[in-house]
Amino acid sequence: DHDQQVVLYAAANVGVIYNHTSNSQHILQGHSQNLSSVCVSDDRRWIATADPSPMAIVWDSYSGIPVCTLFHCHPKHGLTDMAFSRDAKYLVTLGAGDTQVRFKMMQTRCLFKKTHYGTGAHSLGLRQHRISDSFSPLFFSPVHFTRGPYLFSSPVLLTCGPHLFLSPVLLSCLVTGDAEGVVKFFSQNFLLLAFYSDLVQDPISSISLSSESTAGILELYLKHLNSPFYRNFIVSSTGSSVLHVNSESAEAQSVLQEEPEPIHALCCHPSLPLLVTGSSGGMLKLRDMCSRRTVTQREFKQEEGLTCVTYDPSGKLLAVGFSSGSVDLLDSSSLRTNPEQEFHLSKDSINLLSFSDDSLYLAAADSGFAVSVLRRVSAGAPWEILGRHRSHYSPIQSLLFGLQLDSTLPRLLSLGLDRRLVEYDLELHSGLPVLSCQRVEQRAVPLGMTWYPPLSTEQFLLICSDQYKLRLINSTTHMCRRVVHGPVYGSPLQRVLVLQKTQEDQSRNYYMAFITQTMVGLQVLPADGNPFKSQALVCHPSGVQTLSASFDGTHVVTSGGADFTARSWSVSTEPCVDLVRPGVDLEVEDLFYYLQLRHQGIDTEHRRHVSTTIPLNHVSTMMRAIGFFPTEQEIEDLQNEVKFSRYAETGQYVMELCLEDFIKLYVNHRPAFGLVKEELQEAFNLLRGDQENMERSALLQMIQSQGTAGDRGPLGSFLPSEVSVETLAQILGFSDRPPKT
Repeated sequence: DHDQQVVLYAAANVGVIYNHTSNSQHILQGHSQNLSSVCVSDDRRWIATADPSPMAIVWDSYSGIPVCTLFHCHPKHGLTDMAFSRDAKYLVTLGAGDTQVRFKMMQTRCLFKKTHYGTGAHSLGLRQHRISDSFSPLFFSPVHFTRGPYLFSSPVLLTCGPHLFLSPVLLSCLVTGDAEGVVKFFSQNFLLLAFYSDLVQDPISSISLSSESTAGILELYLKHLNSPFYRNFIVSSTGSSVLHVNSESAEAQSVLQEEPEPIHALCCHPSLPLLVTGSSGGMLKLRDMCSRRTVTQREFKQEEGLTCVTYDPSGKLLAVGFSSGSVDLLDSSSLRTNPEQEFHLSKDSINLLSFSDDSLYLAAADSGFAVSVLRRVSAGAPWEILGRHRSHYSPIQSLLFGLQLDSTLPRLLSLGLDRRLVEYDLELHSGLPVLSCQRVEQRAVPLGMTWYPPLSTEQFLLICSDQYKLRLINSTTHMCRRVVHGPVYGSPLQRVLVLQKTQEDQSRNYYMAFITQTMVGLQVLPADGNPFKSQALVCHPSGVQTLSASFDGTHVVTSGGADFTARSWSVSTEPCVDLVRPGVDLEVEDLFYYLQLRHQGIDTEHRRHVSTTIPLNHVSTMMRAIGFFPTEQEIEDLQNEVKFSRYAETGQYVMELCLEDFIKLYVNHRPAFGLVKEELQEAFNLLRGDQENMERSALLQMIQSQGTAGDRGPLGSFLPSEVSVETLAQILGFSDRPPKT
């Protein structure tokens, strides 16, 4: 429409159609890698996006629906550029790494007759909205970067250097943008027709002509040409600014303006639809999540890069952590600082910040593996440093405040890659001593922690690990109460966050948002290992930096760091339905009943009693029989999980297990990708040292005395005098397949 200003740009792995007039957007979501090229037909009807995978998608710009997907356009080196012909009948693609320039011509009319990719309904899902982008320079431009477009009626190929941008914007006119921010118009004889300076301060990365035509300043020069008109145009720069330039008046209007810096910190307001973001360059912005506009901003010193931000529960204070080890307390509305509320806590970078529920304590974790605490007597009183303690020897992953059992007093816990869960004593007037320290994992490495919602009478901490497991820890006794199989989406969960429920929406389930290395997803709670109760989508192919959720739990916000983007995802919480009803393997069922016979005695002459359960102390034997070999600590966790599963409700222990519950227990505790021979080889190499094989007695001695001590069991009777890794793999039933990713 002539009265609308619409811009298309690439933001990481999505294309964004941004209507500047109505301040609305439409997301073109379908790529799993960052976009390498975007182009639009001259009539603005068709959009093509491509990534290096190489995959290209053709979209209908009117509806925003993909009409065709092209796979393996340039399978050897990937796709770097493409352009539509002027009649939109052909799409030209350019591959990377070729010794010669290669073009692939494809008729769009034939392509558009292929099967459309629709948007199916999901019972659980996320929908994306742009919050902030430091966007790539791809704006309705036929081609971009260094290239040679065919321009004139004669077969002439133009090339340019790395500091010059070419755009064939008119039938007989050439437009260039240089590193000085100057736009120049040339005739086909390379005569300078007009130029625009002082538009941007950064190098120009893209130029696009508007679809409407107006009488312009070039009419005098173009009387003898085939195009007696001139169009308004859009200019984008490497500094992430986009301008709409009126060709007649040379007036420039800002369309988009963002800082070209990684967004390392973000946090949603606890009671309002506001979002604060912080970049590595020191820019702090307060944004309205509804209108996606900047409310206010503040720039800190360049050497003090923002690393983390968080609101206090009341929403009046905003704590900001810096790479210099400082923490500032700002007014959440004006982003102004009281000089008395600036604290230098460490020489190391501040990585995590957390407020207590009463807003009287603020904890900070730094890259020096230490935790610092600030305290004030009452709301409005000055803050003071309570203490600092180096309680970990590996990076701290989570820092949480909670409430003591049957009390309103705060408690502080931290979790590190050293597998230590540390609780601190906040009762002293000075100093920060450790109250307790517990090892929560034996082999796995914990990556994140959050409070589990009140779904039972017990209070739990939920910990995710690099083994794709979710572990529920009793917050008082620190006993492992349950282990469930977590979502598996390419990489382990890096951070988890339980979404809040409003007063009007207390009937729905609890949901947990999570991020992996490149994806964001949802998990229905309570977690039980069901893979169909979770869903994830690619959000930042270059890596997810951090995660936050709105006060009402309807939106999840992520930042990508390396891709300079922040994205808001709307949460769909319709009931989730199981898609598959798994059956019971007959071999497992046979082993289950054989274990009952063994428990009663193989050679007994008494009458046998066949039941539907097995004793709890035989669960580990059953696990080993089907190929899972837990350690003694894991066996203890297995038995405790079953034994105390109903103790809070009935006050009685569970000492027997049925087949259905056993299968759930096995699926949740076994390795996520089964038993792999490569892992056995690595462990065997550590045991044997320089020897090629190991003697049976030496191997059994190590098993019984080192690490988690265990008994010989039946393994000793199967081992030969000299043991190799192949022998162990055959006895234990390990597969040769590599671990899945």
